[in-house]
Amino acid sequence: MSLRDSELPSARDSGALPGRPPRRAGGGWRRASPRLVLGLGLVLLGILFTCDNMGVLDAGEYLRFWPALLLAFGGLQVLTAAQTSQRVGGAVWAFVGGWLLLDEVGVVRCQLWDLWPLLLVFLGGSFVLRALRPRQAQAEGGDAVHSFALMSGVTRRSSSPAFAGGSLTAVMGGVELDLREARLPPGGATLDAFAMWGGIEIRVPPSWAVEGRVLPLMGGFEDSTAPPAPEDATGTLVVTGTAIMGGVEIKN
Repeated sequence: MSLRDSELPSARDSGALPGRPPRRAGGGWRRASPRLVLGLGLVLLGILFTCDNMGVLDAGEYLRFWPALLLAFGGLQVLTAAQTSQRVGGAVWAFVGGWLLLDEVGVVRCQLWDLWPLLLVFLGGSFVLRALRPRQAQAEGGDAVHSFALMSGVTRRSSSPAFAGGSLTAVMGGVELDLREARLPPGGATLDAFAMWGGIEIRVPPSWAVEGRVLPLMGGFEDSTAPPAPEDATGTLVVTGTAIMGGVEIKN
């Protein structure tokens, strides 16, 4: 073995094994952050209950600080999240946990539940921003799709040869969009989804790659698509938006 060969990093040193991609720096920490908070919380609960049973301390005096777990979870989410929507969600959890903790120790006089009207401000502002946002120009054949469902159901289908995205809104209702016969332009497309007490279902062709940027707030976002092979991919659909006590699902 030459000196040049001995100076090269081995597969073990670089974190890569034969047949496996190299590890990403910080990837394990990002995946472990929710489990880390949950595991530490369970450990602390076990210690508190054990000490309480042995008469060492009163567990009730410490259990009132449970919002600190929400604060820690939100803080770690903000620091380790890879997407902006995940960081925003972490900031919300950190704010809720911090406010409840300050209320418990008597620092703030206003309870968190007294701020619920701010949710109306947030929702109204979201609708205003979506209404003022310039829509993508619709070419012949209806390249963009815009649907709104209020206490009702809407089903749309597009077979556009150059789908230009659009917006979907479901409030106490449902929106279904079938894009399996559509095609994406070379630059891809962006679809904005907003679901509140409702659901949005989007079906895409198997050859589309999907990038989800939906922020769930007491709701859910699920990407059930199977990523296409690089040689079969025909474009990327970016799905943005918010799910508040509702759900957004993408499938193929």
